[in-house]
Formats: sequence, C-alpha cells, structure tokens
Amino acid sequence: MIAVDVTTKGITKIAAAWSSTARYSGGGIWMGAQAPAVQGNKLYLMTGNGAFDPPADLGECLVELQYDPATTTTVACHGLVRPVQRRRA
Repeated sequence: MIAVDVTTKGITKIAAAWSSTARYSGGGIWMGAQAPAVQGNKLYLMTGNGAFDPPADLGECLVELQYDPATTTTVACHGLVRPVQRRRA
C-alpha cells in the first residue's frame, strides 16, 4: 500500500509505504474485487495466503492501517485480526 503526495502541481511522489509481507512471500492485499474500507485516516484491508510472523509479515489477516500525513511519513499497522488456524483432515 502506498500513500501518494499530489499536493504540488505537476509532481507526484510516494509519501509513505506499507508491505503486508516484508520478509517472506505471499500475503498480498486480497479484497475479492472490492476496495479497502476507509474511515477517517484508517484503512481496513484483507491479506491473502502468506507468511504470518508479526509485525513484519501479516498473511491471512484483516489489517487496520493508519496514515496521517501531518504527523508521520509511514503507514502503520494499528491492529489486526487473524482467523483461527485451519486444520487439515
């Protein structure tokens, strides 16, 4: 996920970024053709199959991100929910 600064006319720059799996693979944003939900400066999204080793790798989670351009240059994870681990028969 990236935050893009478009406040300067003619110049677009990346203001902040967040990765759901910073060290391992998989775990990309998986929304089933739906956009992430937004409320104020919080963004909610689902991640797909991938590594789960918080705080850097958040596969198979509902993630709450927060970004406030007035106070930070990072997109930060402020909460997550991970479903119960599936068991195979």
